[in-house]
Order: sequence, then C-alpha cells, then structure tokens
Amino acid sequence: MKICFTGHRPPKFGGYVDNNPPYDNKLNYIVWSILHEEIVNQIEQIRESRETITFITGMALGVDQWAASAARLARKDEESIQIISGHGVDVKLIAAIPFLGQEKNWPEQSQEQYRHLLNHCDDIYFVDEEGYAPWKLLNRNKWMVDNSDLVIAVWNRNEKGGTAHCVRYAKKQGKKVINLWEDIQKRLD
Repeated sequence: MKICFTGHRPPKFGGYVDNNPPYDNKLNYIVWSILHEEIVNQIEQIRESRETITFITGMALGVDQWAASAARLARKDEESIQIISGHGVDVKLIAAIPFLGQEKNWPEQSQEQYRHLLNHCDDIYFVDEEGYAPWKLLNRNKWMVDNSDLVIAVWNRNEKGGTAHCVRYAKKQGKKVINLWEDIQKRLD
C-alpha cells in the first residue's frame, strides 16, 4: 500500500513561523495530530495482512513536512509493536523532492528541520533537476499520485493552487482521496 500526502503551506494555517515543526501554533498542531491519527488508522487497516505501507511526501513546508514527521513517529510506534507482538507492519517513508535545492530560500531552522526529516526517509527521489519552476511542483505532485494507491489531502476546497491541482489529478487518475479538512475544522470549533 502506497499513500501520498498533499496539503497547504503554512500561510493557510496561521502563517510562517521561525521554525516549521507542527507544535509552533495550535492550528499546526491540530493538523499534525489529525495527520498522525490518519496515518495510524491506515497502518491499522493493513496490520492483519502484514503488508508494507509506504508514505510519500513532497517535503515542502507545512502539511508535507508535518505528514513526514507524523509518519516517522508512527513508524517508531510500529517498530515497538513489531518487537513486542511480532505483528507489526513494515512502514517506509519516501521523500519526493520537486527539484534539488527546494529548501535553499527557507529560513535556516526550516532547512535544519528539512534535513532532519530527510535523514529519516528510506528513499529520496528528485523529480526534476535543480532550480525552481512552478511546473516542477506540479510534476512532483503527479509523480506522487502516479506512485500511490491513496491520496491523503488537507485541502480547504479552494479551486486554485497546487493542492487543488493535485486532488483533481488524483481523482482523474481514479485514486481514492481522503480530505481531512472537515476534521480539522471540527476540532477548531
């Protein structure tokens, strides 16, 4: 089972902060918590079959990195389950980077968080060559969808932007999409 993530950048969740970890503000933490719960839910669903579950993230600031962080924690928990019960799931994390140097204009603390998360990935795939271009982000999203069975989105249903494009592309490709936006809104009420 392969699952990719798509979602908004920090401005949709209260803005950029000095660092990118989800605990920097309440809304970020809620998004991270819901992502973690959904990742654990997906792992639980396949535990009986003892398959491998692979999470794919684009590693951009915001939802991408929060999903990577949540998957990393879920993997640690799953490794503990494997040791204790012998009935764990093999959890893998793949970084799908749109281009070499994606992080070079980010604040230093965000770059450090990015490198830290990359060190915990099982594989790093660069979709395009070095240098920013908006179409490279779309190519990255297509690559993730094309290499996934399921898409987990944090999408506010705005029809413009990369997340909307990724969700439309996934649906066009016949992929199941789980949008966590309503769950996030309920927790904020």
